[in-house]
Formats: sequence, C-alpha cells, structure tokens
Amino acid sequence: MDKTYTFSTFSLKPESDTLLQLHPIPLQQVTVITDNVSEDFCIIGKHETLGETIFNSLLEAGTNRKLKVRLVQDTPTKSRPNTDTADLATKGAAQVRTIYFRKLFGSGILHTKLWLVDRKSAYIGSANSDWRSLTQVKEIGIYIKDCPCLVEDIGKIFDAYWMLGEPNAKVPGVSLPHLTTTINENNPLFVKIDNSVAGVYVTSSPPSLCPDGRTTDFQGIKNVISRATKFIYISVMDYHPLIDVYSKKPKYWGHLDDHLKSAAIDSNVEIRMLISSWTSTRDYANYFLRSLADINGAFPDTKIYIAPPSALDPLLVQTLVGSEMMTPERNLLRTVFENCDLVGLAFEVHDSVKVAKEKDLNDDSPHAEFESSRIATPGFMEIFHYSFCYIGVLTGPYFKYRMYWDLFNAPFSDNADCLRDTTNKLKPVPFFGLAFLISSYFFPLSYALTDEFYFERSVLYRLWYLYPSFFNFRMRMYIGMQLSECVFTMAGLGAYPQVTEPKPGQGPTKEYTTLARIAADPELAKKEKYDFEAIHNIDAWNSDFKPTIRSSMKAWNMTIQYWLAVNVYKRFPIKAYRMPVTFAISSLWHGVYAGYYLCLCSVPTYLPAEDIFNKNLRNNTLPAGVDKVWAFIRYWYKMLHFSYWSMAFNLLYVDRCFRYWSSIYFIPNLLTIAMYAIGFTVFSNKKKDDRKSDEKFADRVDKSTKTE
Repeated sequence: MDKTYTFSTFSLKPESDTLLQLHPIPLQQVTVITDNVSEDFCIIGKHETLGETIFNSLLEAGTNRKLKVRLVQDTPTKSRPNTDTADLATKGAAQVRTIYFRKLFGSGILHTKLWLVDRKSAYIGSANSDWRSLTQVKEIGIYIKDCPCLVEDIGKIFDAYWMLGEPNAKVPGVSLPHLTTTINENNPLFVKIDNSVAGVYVTSSPPSLCPDGRTTDFQGIKNVISRATKFIYISVMDYHPLIDVYSKKPKYWGHLDDHLKSAAIDSNVEIRMLISSWTSTRDYANYFLRSLADINGAFPDTKIYIAPPSALDPLLVQTLVGSEMMTPERNLLRTVFENCDLVGLAFEVHDSVKVAKEKDLNDDSPHAEFESSRIATPGFMEIFHYSFCYIGVLTGPYFKYRMYWDLFNAPFSDNADCLRDTTNKLKPVPFFGLAFLISSYFFPLSYALTDEFYFERSVLYRLWYLYPSFFNFRMRMYIGMQLSECVFTMAGLGAYPQVTEPKPGQGPTKEYTTLARIAADPELAKKEKYDFEAIHNIDAWNSDFKPTIRSSMKAWNMTIQYWLAVNVYKRFPIKAYRMPVTFAISSLWHGVYAGYYLCLCSVPTYLPAEDIFNKNLRNNTLPAGVDKVWAFIRYWYKMLHFSYWSMAFNLLYVDRCFRYWSSIYFIPNLLTIAMYAIGFTVFSNKKKDDRKSDEKFADRVDKSTKTE
C-alpha cells in the first residue's frame, strides 16, 4: 500500500518505492515472478502514477537500456488478462513465459511474487504487480541487497519457474543439480539486522518444486510455530484450513490449524491473527477462527481490508473523490442530520422569507398554510441545537425546524397524552422483535453469500429465499422506526391538535387560524385532542398489505418521503425527470454502495408499468372467490419485486447483487418488461376498441334522435 510506517527502530517503505529503487540498479538483467502485471488503472489521482511508473520503468529497461528482462506469469483469465505483459513482449521489452498450473499439477495458481536484479538484489513479498496492491491493499515484502549468497539462492527458485514456462514443460523434479541448495532450516545463512544476528533461509511450495535441500513452506511455518514460547502473531489474507477453497466441495487440510491449536494448548502461547476480509471470503472461515478462540481464550483480532473488485466498488469512489475517510454506507444519524435537517432548514428559511411578503392570511388559504410553518431566520446557536437535538439525532424521523420551535414555544406537548401514544407505538415491537429473531435465525442473509446456496440449491429455492430475507429486513426496520417514534412521543415533539389533521413530516394541513388561537391560549389548548401524526414515520400494516408498490411506499419512511417530495420532487424543474432524480437522491443519502442504487433506482422503472395495469384492471368486476385469488396474486407480485430490490440493498456490492439476481435469471426484471409489452399492446388495443365502441354508441344515439 502507498503508505510509510515508522516504528521506534526502523521504518517500512511502500512497495512502490522499493520496486522503483530496484529499477535504476540493473546493469544486465531483471527477472520477475508474479501472478499479475497490470497498469490497467480504473482510478484517477495520485495512485495511478505509481503502477504506471513501474510499468514504464520495465518497458524502458527492456527497450532503451537493452537489459534482459524475463517475466513469469500465471495463466491469464478473462478477469485478469495478460494485456500488459503481451504489450511488453510485443515491444521486445521482455521475455514472457506463462505457467499453466492446472495442466502441470491438476490445480493451483502461481502465487509467488519475486523480483531479481542482476542476481545481486531481490524483492520477495505479497504484492501483485497491479494498481490495487500498490495503492489500496495491505501488503508486506522484504528487500534484500549486499547478500549475494541469499540472492543467488532465491534465483534458483526463479530458474525452476522459468523451466515450467517452456513449451510442453514438465515438473522438473527434486534432483536437478543446478537447483539444489544447502541453505535451509538446518543450515541457514546468518545475517545482521539492526546489530542482531538472524538466521535466514528461503522456503518454497509446492513440494514438487522444492529440489533437494530446499525447505518447503509448510515445514518452515511448522518449525516457527513449534519454536514459539510466548506468542504467535499471524497476518494473512484468508484463513481456510481447506484445499480447493473455491470449489464446490473443498477438502479439509488442517495441518497448520492443528499445530496452532497444539501451541495454544501445550505451550500456552498467545495467538493473535490479522485476517483480511474480501468479497470472496467464505463464511466458514469464521468457524475455524472461533475454534481457535475457544482454545486460546481470546478471539483473534480481525481487521477488514477490501480491494475494489470492480469499477463500481465503493473503495474506487473514495479514491475518485480524493477522500480516504469516506464510509460507503450511511446510518440513519448521518441521513437525518446531513441531508434532511439542514437542507430542509435551508428551504424553510427560503420559503419563510418568500411568504413574509404575502398579506392575505385567511383561514385555509395557501398563504395561511405557509404562515403556520413560517419561521424566523435562525442564528448559529439555534441551527446548532436543532441539528444536534438528541430526540432525532440517532435514527430520525425527520422533523421540520417549525416542529422543533413549537416544542418549546407552543402548549401542544404540555397537553398531549405522551404516555398513551408511546404505549400504543410500543405494542407491536415485541412481535416484530420475536419474528425477526426467529426468521433471521433460520434464514440469515449470510447464507446467500455461500457457495452452497448457489451450487446446491434450486432456482425456485433461491427465488423463494427473497421473501424471508425481505421479511427480516422489514422486521428490523419496523423495530427501529417504532422505537424512534417513541423517543419523539415521550418528549412531546410533533404533537398537534387533531382538528388540524397533521400529516407525516408536514405537520398541520388545515384550520390554521384555529391552530394559531390554540397556540396563543393555554386554556383553549387544554380542551383539544392531540396526536403525533406529524412524526409518524412507518405504517407497518399498510406497508405490508397494500396491494401495489406505489401504495405501499406511501406507508414507508413517511417523513423522509415528505422531505423528498417537498425539497426534491416538487422543486426539480423538469417534470419528466422528477421521479428518477428523486430516487437517485434517495440512493445517495443512503451511501455509495452499488446495491443502494440497484435497489432504489429500479423502482421508477417499474412504477409506470404498475400504473398502466392498475388503470386498466381496477374497475373490472371479478366473480366471488376469483377476486381473492387475484388479490393474493397482486400481493405476491408486489412482494416479489420488493424482495428482489431489497436483496440488492442488503448485499451492497455489485458482484454479490448480480450473482444473486443472475442466479434467478432476473425474473422480476423480465416480468416488468412483459408488463410494458402487454401495456403497450393489449391495453392499447383495448383503448382503441373502447373508443370505437363509444363512437358507435354515439352514432346510434344521433340516428335515434334524428328519427324521432
């Protein structure tokens, strides 16, 4: 990664600095082993220059400086093509050989990363020769110079790989004299590091590529574990005691796992592990880590480092915007505080200044409505207190500054039955909680990330699994939103007289003159009945059981919908684009994960098709019994689309979303296309027939009138 770490006695340089330090040195040759060479940068900024500089340095070494550049690479794939190495070879800058591990060994990949310069200096490390490793991914390596014996020994490892890259190559075996070594665990080289003597030897794998005298990777790691007396600290990308991890049926290989457990039990050694988490990390890695934790008495430390798997990954967006601290998701705190409260306040001030010039404030006139929500321009401290008001700072719902002002300056909250309304809102929470615990236990979202889910489950099962996953999501959101409303009702924020018919987010909608009299007369305020509809954010029943997506959406996150409608939808100048822009803004304040956009931006593509069907079918009278079947079909169809979209919302990453959606063949998308096709053909023809029928009826009426 492109960072420098300084400790008390030494510092760690970025890999890019080390590789660039190697390049000016060579007089004769540069040799490289890597699983991937790439300058294919999909990002903009300082990071792209690092890999490009190294690539151009190799190109210049092989062309202008006429050095012998040899490069060994892994088998190219569609996702990791050999475009750049082919470019080096075509321009005569390097000799490139490819090792086909599947052909030679039946499986496996080239995972060695090794640079040699004139057989005098070397770099061994974990970093691939691509932009991710140089700029975004946690890597480590060792730069060796002024130690010709060790560098020459490392060169023998390269020679073995170079032989494997020949046409019709075979595994060289363990007895080739020029590849054997005497430097191993029993006979290490002794070098000075910070005035301390250390024994050094280089290991390799697989065993069939370790000639006589070479210690294998497994043997070297096992020896280190067995000699530990106090602690073992491990940093590794994945921890899978398995063979063929990414196949349908991986096989258990617990040799190293057993040695770690033995060290923990027999020697009471402290074990700490730093494990990377990737989109391809398997869930069962946690089970192996827990088994170590049960023995060792402390769960291994885990830190997440994610390399962007695609151009839509949030880490890429962080680089594009130049922010190393941007988080890819937003919790409800940031949503309400950053995007709703302050933006809404700005428009409240704008509208208040505009309405201040109006004179006609008769009851129920549009001006009276604005007057009821009119605010004085707040100062810095008022804005600060409103923004950080504890009542809504955690999870919302959204409330206008006028509601906040009324809490302290109107008698509404003093006369509202806060305890009654809070109790009523709490009643369904135990059911939601129990339903969530049971359903999420049997149908966890994590199961949709496993290979078993895709390889051993049918398409119908994966299609059905959308429903319990969406059920879990709804129950979790219902719990959070109901409890959030309880905070408001207990504080009295959002209480208004029922006679004004308050609506979510908006507040009073009529009887504005009456509202003003109640606010000014404490005795009159005591006689009124109050409710908290102004901060009512979720209607679970209608959200679940309304027959259409459009009607169900109106019962979900209602105060935020009001904010979107007033501040985005109605203010956007181009009417045709209001809906997609509104959903795009909604996606943005959720975060930058691709799943949010796949979910929310899919809705406006569906709603017109739904409207066409409802308009043409809502007046049709169905026989008794059939109408119930039709109602069930509509409900199932609505929930199918909601569940389909919510899966993307929960899976977050674009590769995970498309893996799931493609596994069910994008059925909801295809059904939407079919709805449009029917709407533009069948229903269009139906309209023409109805129009002709009306014209014929009108003609008959005219003729009848003339005859009379």
